Amino acid sequence: EALRESEEQYRTVTESVNDAIIVIDQNSRIILFANDSVEKIFGYSVSELLGKEVTILMPDRHRDRHRTAVRSYAETGLKHVNWKSAQFPGLHKSGKEIPLEISYGEFTKGGKQYFIGVVRDVTERKQAEEAVRNAEVRYRAIFEQSPYGILLVDLETGKTIEANDIASKQLGYTHEEFAALR
Repeated sequence: EALRESEEQYRTVTESVNDAIIVIDQNSRIILFANDSVEKIFGYSVSELLGKEVTILMPDRHRDRHRTAVRSYAETGLKHVNWKSAQFPGLHKSGKEIPLEISYGEFTKGGKQYFIGVVRDVTERKQAEEAVRNAEVRYRAIFEQSPYGILLVDLETGKTIEANDIASKQLGYTHEEFAALR
């Protein structure tokens, strides 16, 4: 009864998360378990992945490196990436690369070592980061190329945060002198 309840809890957890959970064998080759979220992230159904090499989910250029890293870990016990959060590209069934954040774990059962990957698609986060970078580039261009003097002032302290070159010329202060003003 306790075993059945434990298995039910495990199944509920693995099937209710948005992250893909993948279990591979000790040789880091064959997918033994995958939850339904693999389809949302990678485009493959669970049945398409079970029994396949995990490298099917990686761009070609990372496959040999993955095999080498796992073999090295099995021999030395030294981790070459952060197991709490590593970022790697994945490969969608369509052939499109997707940015992933992966957390790793391991367990031993029957004398064999197994690895778990919890995989999150970080496409939206990467797009948001890119949008922020692009906005910063546009802001910089407007700020620095404006024909008007621009001062950014902290309203709480009254301190000048930043001044463009035109403001310096118009008001006769250097950037350092602006920073010292209150």
